[in-house]
Amino acid sequence: MLILLWLRGLLARRAGRLAAAAAGIALAVALPAALGAFLASAKATMTARSVQRVAVDWQVEQQPGQSVSVPMPGTSRQVSFARIDGLESRQAGQTLTTGAGQVLGLPAGYAATFPGELRLLAGNTNGPLLAQQTAANLHAQPGANITVRRPGLPDAAVAVTGVVELPAADSLFQRVGAPPGAQPQAPPDNVLLLPEADWHRLFDGVARDRVRTQFHVRIDHRLPPDPAAAYSAVTGQARNLEERMAGTALVGDNLGAALDAAREDALYSQVLFLFLGAPAVVLAALLAALVTRAGAPRRTAEQALLRTRGASRGTLVRLAWAETALVGVTGVLAGLGLAAVAGRALFGSSNVSWWAALLGLLVASVTVLLPALQTTTVVAARRSIGGPRRSPAWLRYGLDLWLLAGSAVVFWITSRNGYQLVLVPEGLPQLSVDYWAFAGPALLWTGAGLLIWRLTMTLPVTWAVRPLAGGLAGTVSAMLTRQRAPLARTATLAALAVAFAVSTSVFDTTYRQQAQVDAELTNGADVTVSQTSATAQQLAAVPGVARVEPLQHRFAYVGSDLQDLRHPPRHHPPARHLRLRRHRPRDPRPAHPPAGRAAGQPGDRQRLPAPPR
Repeated sequence: MLILLWLRGLLARRAGRLAAAAAGIALAVALPAALGAFLASAKATMTARSVQRVAVDWQVEQQPGQSVSVPMPGTSRQVSFARIDGLESRQAGQTLTTGAGQVLGLPAGYAATFPGELRLLAGNTNGPLLAQQTAANLHAQPGANITVRRPGLPDAAVAVTGVVELPAADSLFQRVGAPPGAQPQAPPDNVLLLPEADWHRLFDGVARDRVRTQFHVRIDHRLPPDPAAAYSAVTGQARNLEERMAGTALVGDNLGAALDAAREDALYSQVLFLFLGAPAVVLAALLAALVTRAGAPRRTAEQALLRTRGASRGTLVRLAWAETALVGVTGVLAGLGLAAVAGRALFGSSNVSWWAALLGLLVASVTVLLPALQTTTVVAARRSIGGPRRSPAWLRYGLDLWLLAGSAVVFWITSRNGYQLVLVPEGLPQLSVDYWAFAGPALLWTGAGLLIWRLTMTLPVTWAVRPLAGGLAGTVSAMLTRQRAPLARTATLAALAVAFAVSTSVFDTTYRQQAQVDAELTNGADVTVSQTSATAQQLAAVPGVARVEPLQHRFAYVGSDLQDLRHPPRHHPPARHLRLRRHRPRDPRPAHPPAGRAAGQPGDRQRLPAPPR
């Protein structure tokens, strides 16, 4: 009953102080919860986009002289490879020949099973197909007759029915099981694709060292949203399959490689969470502590009055717990609601991390419960009034100066080898975050805050109030001198809040500019749209699009450098570059590409077949 009366009195007489403390706790909950929602959404999007970009999840290559008897998981198709001496074409009285190349035997329905592996440019897929660069080398088009130079066998003639592009040629012609440094520098220049029956008819008698067999596999894509967890799951399945095959085949884990690259971006998201979330939580906790500390004298008087009326120390402790529970629960619920609304508006998901609620209760315990319990101790009850006040211990021993010196030393140490937050050791699959790099900013932030406190506590204030107080400057100065401690706490919190706001705005501006530069350098425009039947006029009508320019990418070697030559297309479907209006709000979150097309985002790179050298 007493607790209810106490809470009722607090709500009636101290509602403003309670609301301010609850607001600080709500901010301490809402900010990390919203950043956690952003982190979860970004990781899930990274995983989904990595999976979408992979044409063939696994390439299981059968070892020479072995037979694979283990059933493949998911959906699989058998693909045969043969190395040939070259191709020949007679066009307009000219005989055009190529160097060595590869001939693939594809089963029926392969293009439908792995839609990202082939893209039809001309003709149809009902017969032999030439890769785009090979067709350019031979000046061939659908209907042309091509001579295949088979090793150890007579030449064979095939009639081309179509020309295709191989967007994933690098992974398609990889050496399965070879270390990263031993992979081919470029896919083969000359590629012919045959139906499975035609391939066996032409190459069943070729020497074994010239042919190989792979099983292309698409596994279940119901993976964990975190790229690191998805990578562990996929690589674990791949290693398990290799163990069951007992050396008869090796697994080329294309999906694992894509998820491995996404793990680095996920680690940068965690760095973002620490850089923005930790200072925000500290500031919110300091705000709640400042509000609670401001009511300490009144709380001491109220508890002293209760003691004179017979209240025991246990009763005062229970009242402190009740006040903490009221403020903490109110702040946690408000913070979770605010984070859910922000998540729904910004990220399309209202899921919040409940660990933020535990963080809010911890902040409430530290900022509300501990000060309330301190006033119930015997030392607080018998504290003398008007006695000499000693400076805080950290101020006497110069803790702020030591912290600033420590931050300078840490910055000097980390700058010698480059300031890298995410460590990617070359040749090793393990990624890690260099948390030691956070020590410098943390020491600098803490030391600067304590230095502001020191300056506010030690510098004279008469010169600051004289222009405003006039003749009462001495009286006002004396009053402020008696209130130096609350004034120092307020000034320090305000300075830290301004510093946090400035650093956040600098980060946001830098991120937007870098994303724009990356998009222009990588894609050639804000967005690159390929594999679409939409016309330039239809794309220009999309809200937010200012200009559409169709471009055709062609590659050529200039000396030893591979150059990208772009020009308006004539026959082949173009990659359309979209310039967005600058006033359109930018969203730093990664987004899924629209269905039916691949939308280039900052950082996306298209892998295309290499031209002849």
